Amino acid sequence: MGKCLLTVLSLVLVFWNPRGLVNKVTEFKGELDAVGAAYAGVSESQTYKDGLALSDGKWKWEAGTEGRPSESGAGGVARGMGALINSEMAQASMIRKGKYTMWHRLELEGAEKALVVGVGYFPNAQDVKGHAAANKELRLAIAELVEQGYSVVFGGDLNAHTGANGDLTPSDTAGAMLLETVELSGMMLVNTMPGMCEGGPSRVQVMENEVQESTLDYIMCTTDLSPYITSMVIPGDQMGSDHRRCVLTMSGLSLKAPVKKGRREVWDIEAIPEPHTAEHSIWTAACRAKFNSWLRHTTNMLRGWHAADSTRTAAMGDMVEWSFQSALDELAAEQLGTKWIGPKGSAMLCSAARAAIAHRELCQDALRWVMHDNLAPEDARRDARVQFLAASRAVLAVAEKKKRVAELRLFRDVEAKQGDSKLFWGKFKAVRNSIVVQKSPPPVAIDASGATVTQPVLVLKAWRDFSASIASSDLTGSPEEGIYDEDFRDEVENRLAWLRAVRIHQPSLDKPFTMLEVFAAIRKLRMGAAPGEDGILADIVKSAAEAVGTNKLTPGNTMVEAMTVLFNFMFEHELWPERWSTGVISPLFKHDSRLDPANYRPITLLSIMGKLFGSVVNSRLAAFSETTGSISDEQGGFRRARGTPD
Repeated sequence: MGKCLLTVLSLVLVFWNPRGLVNKVTEFKGELDAVGAAYAGVSESQTYKDGLALSDGKWKWEAGTEGRPSESGAGGVARGMGALINSEMAQASMIRKGKYTMWHRLELEGAEKALVVGVGYFPNAQDVKGHAAANKELRLAIAELVEQGYSVVFGGDLNAHTGANGDLTPSDTAGAMLLETVELSGMMLVNTMPGMCEGGPSRVQVMENEVQESTLDYIMCTTDLSPYITSMVIPGDQMGSDHRRCVLTMSGLSLKAPVKKGRREVWDIEAIPEPHTAEHSIWTAACRAKFNSWLRHTTNMLRGWHAADSTRTAAMGDMVEWSFQSALDELAAEQLGTKWIGPKGSAMLCSAARAAIAHRELCQDALRWVMHDNLAPEDARRDARVQFLAASRAVLAVAEKKKRVAELRLFRDVEAKQGDSKLFWGKFKAVRNSIVVQKSPPPVAIDASGATVTQPVLVLKAWRDFSASIASSDLTGSPEEGIYDEDFRDEVENRLAWLRAVRIHQPSLDKPFTMLEVFAAIRKLRMGAAPGEDGILADIVKSAAEAVGTNKLTPGNTMVEAMTVLFNFMFEHELWPERWSTGVISPLFKHDSRLDPANYRPITLLSIMGKLFGSVVNSRLAAFSETTGSISDEQGGFRRARGTPD
């Protein structure tokens, strides 16, 4: 279907139904770069939820809502939406999406209010009930956005005939509904503004027997943007789709420059040698030497600390924990080195694709010329249509071949990486198209009172209040009300004080940790796990502890011995380093409005070392509970070799 471009100074907003974006995305991005686009709203049957397939270092793809297959009546996907954001030009964040529309907020410079851009994909023109629902959703969205003080631009494939831009198809009910929405919402339909629009119609559907022309794609905006509009042009290039572009030029607005996310330096964990190789033997020897040195230094330090009878136990615990990480970092720097990671660059058209596109453009020019020549015979017109369709198929064939080659290369990588769990599953997810691009919350939020706030301090306060409310639930009116009061707290604290005084000795629980216990916990570490605030990587810990591809603790494993010393010091002195309690909270969007913090699920990334210590303690407690029968036999959850259905 159609594509429309809106230019705001150097900003260009594109609305397009490409009828198969994946095979045209490289060419499409090249066109976006040529016109200086910052946003491209796509009306497409599929939303391509695998963001990495369409995203690169410059363009970020965000998927909207995809219609259910049953809605199409033919078993296929009925409708979808998405947007490409130029991360080098615009600060854009998705703030809402519905069944027929999705909306992004674009930040403007200075004291100017933000610009909200929406893309829509409406049902077929004959679906009157569907158009009624789509227009209702559009009116409600515009009303809320205008009430919040936004300037609004909306466009896309709206599947309605209004007679705009040379559309000879009679106006229909869908067109009447659209015009009513424009009027009731106080918007302007740019397609019909006198003296502003050149060219048209926007849709040109080429078939072997005929060529149909109409306009189904529209751009509308709020009246406050009227002074900025200078022109709207519909050029003739269709770029393999059955619609032409609509270019709306505006002046006097400036986008806020985005914060550039540069490349960053990380440990090169891919340099960790494969087990059972000569390189791995060298790596193992280096690990043992490094932590043998750490053990000698730490043992002497603790011996001196005990001799001085120091009372600064917590400070010593932090010092031991910090020194362990320092040794681990030195090991990684000496043996692995670092690498720079960052967003990949945009794909370039190959020579075959450029040649196919050039041939298609020639055929398109010939078709346009012969269709407007009243003296051209019908055979010539038919030949021009057939040649244009063949040239369009050739462009898609080149893109499809390139895609197949990339997939074959990916499958070979999957096969080659079977020995490395992290790399294997990373490649496998790419094959499955199941990688999800993380979306950060927009720079705007709804506070506890329901008001929309945009000032950075107020946005941070809204998120802080939400985070605080998670850990302090209001029990008023619940069965727990009045139970967990001050008396309950005093009772628990008195009980704990008594237990500390009595110190009931349980040899199986109170004895020092063994290297076998620590090694068993290390073996459970998942390779590729995200690090906590301390930045310690599970891949380096597990490999340095010689716990990859084996279940045996080999003699002389100084890494495991060092961790055992560290854990026993914390256990004996009842310490818990501050960094083990500090987590990096990452909000993951769930559903509904992106402005409401309650619609995010907070995920906390904790220290790998803290999780290993907890795993050792948990294994010992679980074994003790099973041996002594401390757990009711009716409990099936969180027990080894048990399940809740048992």
